[in-house]
Amino acid sequence: MQLSWVVALATLIPLGAGILLDRLLRTAPLFILMGGIIGILAGTVGAVRITTQAIESLSPPKDEKDLAARDREDQA
Repeated sequence: MQLSWVVALATLIPLGAGILLDRLLRTAPLFILMGGIIGILAGTVGAVRITTQAIESLSPPKDEKDLAARDREDQA
């Protein structure tokens, strides 16, 4: 549920700001397009962050023995 709110708000807030700026400054699609692009990028970044956190929380914890073995393999 958090993911949907992040994507929706991150997209709609810059888009709404672009609409308001275009109405105030009478610059037809300029700020709407900029707000839309910024909103889509922000929504994508937010979705990736939340998804990454969810995947990391589902993965099994790494114990120190596995990490030490990987470090030895990387050094060799």
